[in-house]
Amino acid sequence: MPPPLTDAQEALARDLVKALRDGTDDLLEQIARELVATTDATLFGDTEVRLRDLALRLAARAYDLYLREKKTAMTAPPPPAPAAGRPPASTPTAGARP
Repeated sequence: MPPPLTDAQEALARDLVKALRDGTDDLLEQIARELVATTDATLFGDTEVRLRDLALRLAARAYDLYLREKKTAMTAPPPPAPAAGRPPASTPTAGARP
C-alpha cells in the first residue's frame, strides 16, 4: 500500500480522478459491452485479451492526463544541462619505437 498522501497530493489525486471520469467513458462502455456480450464459455481467451487491451488503454490515458497536469504545474523551466568538459588527452597505446 502506498504511503499516505500530503494535502497537495490528495487534491491532485482528486483532480486526476475527475479528469479520468470525464475522459474515459468510451473505454468503460467498451469494457461493459464486452462483458455483457460474452458467455461463460467465451469469458476467457479472446474476450479476456480485448478486456486487458482496453484496461491498458485506460491506464495509458491516466498516465497521459497525469503527465500533462504535471507538465503544466511546473513553475519554471528545467535548468540547462551543464556544458561538456574537454575530452581527455589521448595517450599512445604502443610503446615508443627504438
